[in-house]
Formats: sequence, C-alpha cells, structure tokens
Amino acid sequence: MQKNPFIGINPYINSWLQTPSDADGLAGWGAFHAAHVVVMAEVLQEALPEHYVAFAEQSIQSTILQNAPVPTMVFDLDELDDFPEPIKRVVIREFREGRVGKPEFREGRVGKPVTAIELLSPTNKLPKSDYYLYQRKRQEVLASGLSLAEVDYLHESRPILPQIPQYSDQPNSHPYYVLVTDVRHTQPRKTVNVFAFGINEMIPHVPIPLIGDDWAMFDLGRAYALTIRRGAWGRLIDLMIGNNLHTAQFESYHPKDQAWILSQMKGITP
Repeated sequence: MQKNPFIGINPYINSWLQTPSDADGLAGWGAFHAAHVVVMAEVLQEALPEHYVAFAEQSIQSTILQNAPVPTMVFDLDELDDFPEPIKRVVIREFREGRVGKPEFREGRVGKPVTAIELLSPTNKLPKSDYYLYQRKRQEVLASGLSLAEVDYLHESRPILPQIPQYSDQPNSHPYYVLVTDVRHTQPRKTVNVFAFGINEMIPHVPIPLIGDDWAMFDLGRAYALTIRRGAWGRLIDLMIGNNLHTAQFESYHPKDQAWILSQMKGITP
C-alpha cells in the first residue's frame, strides 16, 4: 500500500493512528502528528502571499550541546512529567517591509501572528479530560484576535463542537471536518465555517483567513498525501493487515462506508 488507494483519508492508517498504545508502545498518532504539521506548513507556505510565513511552531525548544562534558542541570527521570508533543500547530505570521526595525522584533517576536492551524489529537476530544483544557485554550486564541483552523481526522470521537452531527450515529454526519473560525474585524460577523468530507471524498481545499480581506487556499489533501508518501505508513499497514481487510476497526464506520472501503481494496491485496 505504498500508494494510497483512497482518494482522501486512508481509513486503515487513520483507524490505526487512533488506537491507544499497546504494551510495545505502538501508537502512531504522535509521530504522524509531528510529520503532518511540518508538511502542512510546507504546503501552506506555497499558497501564502509573499509577506506571510507559515511556521511549524514548537512547544519545547531543543538544542544539541557539543563539547560540553558537564551537564548544566540533572533531573531524576521519575520527577519529570510526560513530555508533550514537540510540534503542536502551524502559525501564519505576517511580515511587512520595515517591521524588522521595530521594537517588537528586538523583543523576540518573529512577525505578527495571524492565524493558527491545529491538527486535533485524540486527547483534545471527548471523552478525554483534556477536552476542557483544549476548549479553554481555544477560546484564549480566538480572544487574542487570531483566526483558527482546526483539522479533525478523528472519526471515532465526537466533534469538538456539539452542533456538529456525530459520525456515524446521527444523520447528515461526516467522519472528517475542518473548522475555520474567522475573527477578523474586517468581517461583518465572526463565523465558524465547517468543511466536512467523507470516506469516499477528496480532502477539500480550505480557505484560510489572513489579514484584512486576504485569504490563502490551503490544499490540505496534498499535505496529507505527501505525509503518507514520505512516511512508512503505507508499509506499516501492509505489515499489519496482511490479507485481513476487516482490520480497519470496521465497527467505527457506517455500513455504507465499510462496503466502499472493501470495494477500493479489491485487486490491491491478494
């Protein structure tokens, strides 16, 4: 399965990524999250006007110290909390001519943050307890004046907004969503635009709000395809499913989607 046989999200890879860690630590979401955010920033950068830059921002800065035999600090491993995912989101920043000379740059601010793009993790969604922490941080981001795009590939848990129908129990529901919350003062009202797509649909191009009336059209499907192709995800699924095509946690998909998944796999797996 080196080439994704599906026109959008690969349900085998996506289901496995949502599986909790086993005894050997086989949980792929952290690795996929980090890889996908980097590629998202790369693809989005190609669509941005010249005075915008997309960064894959890190929550932990790490450096390699050379020729330093004496450590600066020493901690007992048991005293440390779990490490968060090192790369959390893409942030678009605006650079204008002459901005480098302003005091805000000398204070360490690299451009003006405009829009944040979050790739939702299982811990961000109910029934996980971190859902409420994420919702609080989400409101803080929006209150700060940043528009926000949230990419949700996690069909096995409820959408982060209760107004969105839950897949696959409710009518008119979809397994995947991109939420774009536009809080720009230039808009007549603040809105949350929901771009929903299904198992048998292409990942949509997503309009990303920038400054004023500026927009960038983000080819999220290309970012997903690049992430799958560059990583070992297809090979991993080959090793895990073998000839058993019902290992995609089929109970989590609507019966019509199950039938479509199997139809796409005909002739691919012997």
